[in-house]
Amino acid sequence: MRIYKTVIRPIVIFGSEVWTLRKEEVQRIEIWERKVLRKIFGGKIQDGRWERRTNREIYDLFKEPNIIGIVRAQRMRWIGHVVRMKDHRIPKMVLIHEIGGGKRLGRPRQRWKKAVEDDIRKLNIGNWKEKAKDRKEWKKIVDQAMGQLGS
Repeated sequence: MRIYKTVIRPIVIFGSEVWTLRKEEVQRIEIWERKVLRKIFGGKIQDGRWERRTNREIYDLFKEPNIIGIVRAQRMRWIGHVVRMKDHRIPKMVLIHEIGGGKRLGRPRQRWKKAVEDDIRKLNIGNWKEKAKDRKEWKKIVDQAMGQLGS
């Protein structure tokens, strides 16, 4: 378990602060995590037979936020960092300004900013830009979000 938490999971979610996840990608990552946790925890003996643990049993044994909750919390942590940047910094300019140009054909791509704002909306955080300017308050919100934003 220690190797999973300190080596494997950080490698998998490296750079996740800037991911926009589709439902299919969320499902694949969650399935991968459950497979790894099943290998770690193994099966269980019930009535003299080995049985596979259910997803609920896996997460009850793990007792930590799932990987998607961590990814979403990292995105919130990053947007808070960007909000606190000075206005001339490139990440801040990209966040504030809208991208111009013509509209592409087909369904619009999900934008990172909209995905993070949807996560913030799920947590019912009003006036989040002002709260993000206070580093300590924003850290509390991000820590709270880690457990609640897991699928």
